[in-house]
Parts: sequence; structure tokens; C-alpha cells
Amino acid sequence: MSYYQTVEKKLLRVYERGEVHRSFMTNELFFVEIGLKVPTQKELQNDFVGYKKAIERLRSHFHVEMVERDYKLLGKQLLPKKVFYDAIEPFLKAIGKSEEFENWQQAYAYYVKKLPRLKTLFLQKPFLALENSAITKEVVAIAEFFIQNPRPNCYIRELPILGLDTKFIEQNRKFLDQVLHTVLEEETYDASVMQLSGGGFEKKYGLKTPPALVRFRTDSDLCGFEDVSLPLDSFAKLKLDIRSVYIVENLQTFLAFPLQKGMMVVFGKGYNVSALKDATWLGEKKLYYFGDIDIDGLAILSNFRALFPRLESFCMDIETLKRYEKLAHYALQQEKSMPKHLTSKEQKLYTYLMQTKQADAALRLEQERIPIQTIKERIYAVI
Repeated sequence: MSYYQTVEKKLLRVYERGEVHRSFMTNELFFVEIGLKVPTQKELQNDFVGYKKAIERLRSHFHVEMVERDYKLLGKQLLPKKVFYDAIEPFLKAIGKSEEFENWQQAYAYYVKKLPRLKTLFLQKPFLALENSAITKEVVAIAEFFIQNPRPNCYIRELPILGLDTKFIEQNRKFLDQVLHTVLEEETYDASVMQLSGGGFEKKYGLKTPPALVRFRTDSDLCGFEDVSLPLDSFAKLKLDIRSVYIVENLQTFLAFPLQKGMMVVFGKGYNVSALKDATWLGEKKLYYFGDIDIDGLAILSNFRALFPRLESFCMDIETLKRYEKLAHYALQQEKSMPKHLTSKEQKLYTYLMQTKQADAALRLEQERIPIQTIKERIYAVI
């Protein structure tokens, strides 16, 4: 690598660390220095013309401090000792970042003029201002609204902020979280919320989220409809004359699952296992969980059983896997220890899945692959 390439790379690293930005924000003296190795006589002799050209190019692009060296065979030579800058403008010009820095300055100035507390955030992460320079007005408008109306208790798309696209907050919630976390008073948001997706942003900043719905199918004679969706709290209060409940993880199987009189089938996809914990009446029924036959499916089963100890698995055994193993495939799955709440048969299945792993991939038989006729046979077997 030439003198020029080495210096340019090192100077760019200085810029990418945000040192010039922090110097500007704190009004402190900017100084950067890149030391250069002075070549030996042998190195110069091997490529004297090349070194001279490299030095000439270096001095034409950068501020270079030279040093005189007296070589036995080559005599006195003026060679570069270090590249240095003690001002921002020539430094930026040398690395071709003048225009980018100017754009950063404009965004930074707007943000900090409107929301002075953001200076703290930008000192930690200078490039956030540039990365979000196209949305300065929207971000400031949202922050000002939350400062004046903490925890507004409305839906995101209800926020009365002029000129704001209804999807803007959802599309920019990561940066908005950083901004709001910085400019709002601590008591106006829930700092314990770490996950922004799945309603986390709304929970953290006091916004409403649509109620979680539980979708289920049952005998229409029991409630007047066969396919019903209810808010979670309403589902928890249900009082139906039901004998058995099947928690089915995937939609296609849920829709095709053969209903019997006195049976309920619950669609398990879309909410966490713990979301059903308040529906305590489930523990009074014959309760089954039917998920994919894989490591993750057994982990979910175990978590369900921690809430409902009488829960039984359905079509989740080594016999079913081997019967339809030709329809299974290998899928990447996170390594897990043996789940705590498995029966001996389920432990046998888990062990088999672990023993047949290929690298990080383990067997997965998706429940949709199990024929409906087999499901019917198993239902009749447990009635």
C-alpha cells in the first residue's frame, strides 16, 4: 500500500469515528496526526523513483511534515515524517468530505436548536444527525408533541401532528426512540421496555395498541358462530360447554382441523404462550397442543405446560415423525437445552431430533404436512 493510500485510509478512520464532529460540537481544537515510517536506505534504493512520486503525491494532497535523513549512498533526502491537521476545513477537503460534513452541520444545527438535549445523543452517535437529515422537521414535531403531551394514550395514527404521514412513526421508530429517550423526562416513559416491535414502542411512550385477539373455531351451537376472534380479556372470561381444546400453531391446519361436538380449536400463531395464562378455564378442559415437530415446537409445548400442567401434546411424537419423515426438511434452529416440561415420550423425540442434526440444521416436520385423515384418527383415539 502506498504512502497516499495508507494516509487516506487512516484519515478516513478518524472521520468515521466522529472525531471531527465532536470537535465541532464541543468547540474544541481539532488536531489529528498520522505518523509515517521513514524508509531505510535499502527500501529507497529498491524503488527510488516510486518513493519520490509517492512523496510528491502525498505533499500535494495532505499537510506533511518533512524530515531530513542523510544516507551513506543516497546522501541527504527530504522524507515525510507525519501528516497532520489542526483545522477542520482543510482536513475535510483532503479526504473529500466537505459537502457531507456541511449536510451534517445543517441537520445537527436544526435538531439541536429545536431540541437542545439532543446534543448529548449526537456526541455519542454523531452520524445519527446525517443519517436522519431528511426527516428533521417530522422528528422535531413528534418530539415537541410528546414533550407537551407525555403519554398521550391514543393510537399512533391518531396523533394530531400536522404534515405527518400516518406510517412515519412505525417506519422510523428506532431513531424516534433514541430521540424521545433523550429529550423526555424520565418519568414520562417506561425505560424498562427494550423491544420496540410488537407494541413495545407504544408501551414505552404511553400509546394505545390494538387489543390482542384470540381466534378460535368451535361448534356453532355453542356460540352461534364457527370461526370467532375475541379480545384476549374476553376470551379469558369465556364460559362455554366445551369438553376439549386444541391449541394449533399454524393457520392452514387451524382452518382444516376437523371439528367435533364439544371441541374448540385455538389458533396459536400471533401471540406469546404467556398471553393465554389468564384464560384459567383452559386448565379445566382436556387441553392439547399441536405444533410443528421440531426443536422449537417442543420448546413452545414445554412453555405451555408450565402454565397448564395437564396439557398434552397432539401428533408430536417420534412415531408421527418417522411415519412422515420423507415430508420433513432440515431447518436452522437455535441450539437449546432439553426443555423442562416434557414427558418421557417427548424427551425421546427431542433426543432424536438432536441426534439427527446436520451442522446447525435440525429436522422439522411442519404440522401442515400431517394429513387431515391422520389428525381425525388421532382425535377419535383420544375422545
